Amino acid sequence: MNRTLVYDRQTMSGLALIRMVRREKYDLVIDLFGNPRTALVTRLSGARDRVGYRFRGRSYAYTMVVTPRGGEVHNSQFNLDAIEHIGVPIVDRELRFFRGKDDEAYVQQFLQARILTGRCSLV
Repeated sequence: MNRTLVYDRQTMSGLALIRMVRREKYDLVIDLFGNPRTALVTRLSGARDRVGYRFRGRSYAYTMVVTPRGGEVHNSQFNLDAIEHIGVPIVDRELRFFRGKDDEAYVQQFLQARILTGRCSLV
């Protein structure tokens, strides 16, 4: 069974999140944030396999440690590094942004309001 848990910081404590994750008995937890709190949740998850980034003082939480490239690549590529580390082949790393006419109109209005027309364009 695959499941995504949604954590609402406004209504749940960190302890409640840890309990919720442990209750699900995941085989694999991937920590894409890598902050001290998510590292702790990952460590206490009870998952056999725990993937996370080699950030100072957090490697203890993971069974598979990924070297971070945060300052070198877009966050989407950074996250794909963790997925690739567990053996999932990455077929396409290209970023695509899909936009409609409403989006283009919004951007043009935004640029015009800031007197940026003529110097910028949508590609």
